[in-house]
Amino acid sequence: MRLSPLLTFVEAYDPKNFRGTPDKEDILRYLGRLYASYIHRADGDRIAEALIEREKLVTTSVGKGIAFPNANVAEIEGIYIGVYALPENFDWQRMDRKPVWVAIPVIASKDYYGTRLNVTARLSYLLKNEKNREQLKEAINPSSGQVDRRTIESILDHVP
Repeated sequence: MRLSPLLTFVEAYDPKNFRGTPDKEDILRYLGRLYASYIHRADGDRIAEALIEREKLVTTSVGKGIAFPNANVAEIEGIYIGVYALPENFDWQRMDRKPVWVAIPVIASKDYYGTRLNVTARLSYLLKNEKNREQLKEAINPSSGQVDRRTIESILDHVP
């Protein structure tokens, strides 16, 4: 399954986008606005609320410094992946008690419920691979603000 066609944005944390130090809800609200800037007729507040409600059920942190916030949103069509480098040592209520360094949000329309779960599972599988995680870390660098979308697309399309 190639995931790169679903990649909507790649961005590194920039403190200018927040008032003060952001918490998880601030990040999810920002991701909602970010998605809305790329998806025609998308409501950033609605996307953020869906991500926040899903996160309230159970943390989307899966360990190894990775979180997969995900939700279905009735008002959009299709399925979308983003990659967002978090601030250093970000607290995402993580499973392994280690800082989360990247959020990879997945949003989909209501009729893509199963597909959203499959995409999230595929992302989890790809990022269990230490080499893929290291390449992803190099491709998104919050301190420099630089991102390497081509490397990220390669990771998303990796076939073992």
